[in-house]
Amino acid sequence: MAYVSRPNLSRLILLPLAIGAILVLAACAGVQPQAAPTAKPTEALPKPTEAMPKPTEAMAKPTEAMPKPTEAMAKPTEAMPKPTEAMAKPAWQTTKLTDARTGKTFTLADFPGKTVFVENMATWCANCAQQLRYVKDAQAKLDPNKVVFIALSVESDLKPADVASYADKAGFNFQFAVLNAEQLKLMVDAFGFTAINPPSTPHFVIKPDGMVSKLLTGFVDANALVKLLSQ
Repeated sequence: MAYVSRPNLSRLILLPLAIGAILVLAACAGVQPQAAPTAKPTEALPKPTEAMPKPTEAMAKPTEAMPKPTEAMAKPTEAMPKPTEAMAKPAWQTTKLTDARTGKTFTLADFPGKTVFVENMATWCANCAQQLRYVKDAQAKLDPNKVVFIALSVESDLKPADVASYADKAGFNFQFAVLNAEQLKLMVDAFGFTAINPPSTPHFVIKPDGMVSKLLTGFVDANALVKLLSQ
């Protein structure tokens, strides 16, 4: 059996202690291990502006790829006619009437751009005579180039000459005509039976733009008529 001498054993114990002391002294002296250098992010990754093309270079501009709406589509005013051109006037406006004095034919649609006042009446009707006097007074206060007055007799069997005589005697200096049976029916279809009931003094207005008022009844004096027809 071999024995280790004491001097050799002490060397084995002191050697690790000496190495540890050296390492401690090195740390205290500020000597630190350095980590391996890493690449900077800006060096490792390409810049977006270098790696990817600009949108304006890679893609066509919308104005170049697509036609303008005004070029691809027709304007509504070119594709569609105006309502006044597309829609025909009702039959009661376009049916031919005969002027009781002159014998010339006309229609209620023959006065574009003017206000047309229409009074349905009868020669035997006292209310009609009173209302027509109001119409006469209003006519004197309004511009004949802007407002037209027309009286239509519902007496379909009456001769135009008789209506003309009635108008002349009363001093009614506006157009008169006689409605025939067909025209009476058109009036009823458009405004109801009240339109051919003279004592109710039925009347209506056609505006310069072609719009038609509802059927009005009752007495309307000259001042009220002037106000109504000046709007």
